[in-house]
Amino acid sequence: MREIFTAVVCFSTFVGLAIRLLWIQDKLTFAWAEKSREKDAELLLSARVEIERQLQNPDWAFYEEHLQRAVPTALKALYAQPELILAQDLKIPDENAIGAFGPINRSNMIDAHEMGGFDIVPIATTDVGDPIFLCPGPNESDSIYIAHHDGGDIESLAPSVSEFIALITRPN
Repeated sequence: MREIFTAVVCFSTFVGLAIRLLWIQDKLTFAWAEKSREKDAELLLSARVEIERQLQNPDWAFYEEHLQRAVPTALKALYAQPELILAQDLKIPDENAIGAFGPINRSNMIDAHEMGGFDIVPIATTDVGDPIFLCPGPNESDSIYIAHHDGGDIESLAPSVSEFIALITRPN
């Protein structure tokens, strides 16, 4: 009888120790995951703050050099309105929506030579990632274009920056 009692005590101790170790592992895993989520949230917030800083501080000298002409006054006025350039899901007629406005700086320039034969600095992207931009060139108009990444075609979105702003700010 004593052997059975000893065996039951040993088995219970072993099972209890295993359960306790699993419980500790679970608590440590949860704590690590929580710490990881907090760190990820901090990184996302930091990235968001940096993007907002860049959006509110356009490099107009660079953009004028890129465009090879004066930056349209209406575009400068648009970027002076944080409530618009920080907004999301502004509707574009016959298109999707604006996913986000883009910073006006050299680091936002993308190579679009296969589509239009020039680099572009997107002033925005649609919610599916299509860049919205002004064509560079001293004789180009201030029309707003969209480059569709799925077909590689470029089409006019608005004949001017002012009309583009009117499109995205009109009530739906």
